[in-house]
Amino acid sequence: MARKKPLTVDDLWRMARLGSPSLSPDGAQAVLSVNRHSMDDNSSSSALWLLSTLGGEPRALTQCGKKDGQPQFSPLGDCVGFIAQREQEGHKDEAPQFYVIPVDGGEARRVATVATGVDAFRWCPDGRHIVFVSWVWPGLKGTKAQAKALAEFKARKTTGIATSENNYRYWDHFHPQGRVPHLHRMNVATGKVRDLFEGTDYCLSLSEPDAHQFDVSPDGQRLVFAFDPAPERRIDGRFALAELDIRRRRFETIAQDVGWDFNNPRYSPDGRRVACTASHQALKHTMPHQLAVVTWGEPVEVVSAEWDHAVAAPLHWEDDGQAVLLMAEQQGQRHLWRFDLEDRRAEVVVRGGTVQGFDKAAGTLVTVADSASHPARAHVHAPGEAPRRIERFNDALMAGLHLGRHEAIQITGALGDPVQ
Repeated sequence: MARKKPLTVDDLWRMARLGSPSLSPDGAQAVLSVNRHSMDDNSSSSALWLLSTLGGEPRALTQCGKKDGQPQFSPLGDCVGFIAQREQEGHKDEAPQFYVIPVDGGEARRVATVATGVDAFRWCPDGRHIVFVSWVWPGLKGTKAQAKALAEFKARKTTGIATSENNYRYWDHFHPQGRVPHLHRMNVATGKVRDLFEGTDYCLSLSEPDAHQFDVSPDGQRLVFAFDPAPERRIDGRFALAELDIRRRRFETIAQDVGWDFNNPRYSPDGRRVACTASHQALKHTMPHQLAVVTWGEPVEVVSAEWDHAVAAPLHWEDDGQAVLLMAEQQGQRHLWRFDLEDRRAEVVVRGGTVQGFDKAAGTLVTVADSASHPARAHVHAPGEAPRRIERFNDALMAGLHLGRHEAIQITGALGDPVQ
């Protein structure tokens, strides 16, 4: 038997990184992105994989793209939508675009070319439309005007940036100069795009807005999103929630308080309530997010106020509307919890390590989680059955590694309190 070797930085770079899963409507398959790095080429690539929850072998769904990510099964289960930057039919994407691919395999189809790109998306319940994020010039109307402005910006001779904005950079990159993230609606059959925020002051967070910051109602007629109501938008702004009637283009603020930050909204199965995260930042700017529920015509109800845990997105309603699945840390680990709204009680559904992502459909739950002893792994959790691995992407590499022992230690601290 070959002798196992200690873990090195090269081994870390060889490990496949698993993205968050998305389940088919019948719960039979999960799709996720698998990212791999090359130290020799100083590059990375990602492809989509289908994982059977019924016992079949994993299958590569995409192979042509280098940056295929954020996959989501369509509500009809016939295809997978994802974001990629590819070359297809003689046209090379200059920005990430929305693609669809049949679940049975075949060629992925670029639905439309959005000059300003597609950053994140959600399917509409009819399976015929998506709502997506794109950074646009707020004073312009129509996709042609946006494309023209982008071409002029790229053709400029200078590379410096002059701005009076308080928030113009996030970590290691600048925001697209002069642009803000708007929500758009795209027809998947025709590729027609409409800016849902056009002509308004609304925009999403300037700090890498994702699909957790908005949701589409179960009937597909409404849209809820988080926005900064302050005249000057800041990274640490306190967000409110607004709802848009898509057909009438009518906006209504449904949750706003100068002392609170509301975010990560999610409609209940009947569309009558919205779950969200809420942080009482008037007390302290680092206050953890709690679980809250918005019911139309009533004050926002913080339902986890007595539960001493920081709630993390995504939020996922159970089908009966009586509980919400969420992630929260406890003693250095992040578990998946089920929070009962009537009893105000939380119970662990899946223990970490660190649960990185999950999805649930038709009673089937899939999680992606890592720990100090292994990289991220995907498991299926079916009612009445033990958790079961549904991929082996890193097993061959891990078989040759010897990892150190780890354990949690507790000591007695001030006032006799246990300290980990």
